[in-house]
Amino acid sequence: MVKIEGSIEEIRELIGDVKRTVKRAKKVSKQTITTGKKVKRKLTDYQRFLKRELPKLKKKFPRTPQPSLMKKAAKMWKASKRGGKK
Repeated sequence: MVKIEGSIEEIRELIGDVKRTVKRAKKVSKQTITTGKKVKRKLTDYQRFLKRELPKLKKKFPRTPQPSLMKKAAKMWKASKRGGKK
């Protein structure tokens, strides 16, 4: 806990500064999201595998729900050479 010393006016001014700083930080983070300047991470091997294999599974099993397709893909990943690594 922080102990603040000073008059009521000084404390109010300090609180106002903190509020303005937080407001600016929120505005900057919103701008980053809306302008798309945020740097994307590289896809993991598993994500690349899913991106490649899920469309194939959807063609092969068109009426199968998405969760079931994900389970099949996960089993395929685990059975593959890369997925079996720890």
